[in-house]
Amino acid sequence: MPKRAVPTSRIAVLLDARSPVPLYKQVYERLRRGILSGQLERGMRLPSTRLLASELGISRTTVVLAYAWSAGCHLTKMIAAPRTWRRRWASRSPLSPDTASPRCRREGSS
Repeated sequence: MPKRAVPTSRIAVLLDARSPVPLYKQVYERLRRGILSGQLERGMRLPSTRLLASELGISRTTVVLAYAWSAGCHLTKMIAAPRTWRRRWASRSPLSPDTASPRCRREGSS
């Protein structure tokens, strides 16, 4: 039986529309922090892009970009399923801040 999606309340993204950091990077950073801290465990499904976008009051495209960014940084993995896409944490350990490529590092870190 597949695991249920993570409730959006566990992700708890606070967005700042006035920040110079794009919204998709703000969402990505929250996902990254949750994964690295262990709050969001390996194997858990992320909420659908439509649900998370609706909960945050942002465009679905913004959430799609954040999910794609996290997949590109090997933090999440997209798994195809009939009529849906599931996003699960990557099977290998997430990149540490010290070994992450510059693109995947947190804003302001080196």
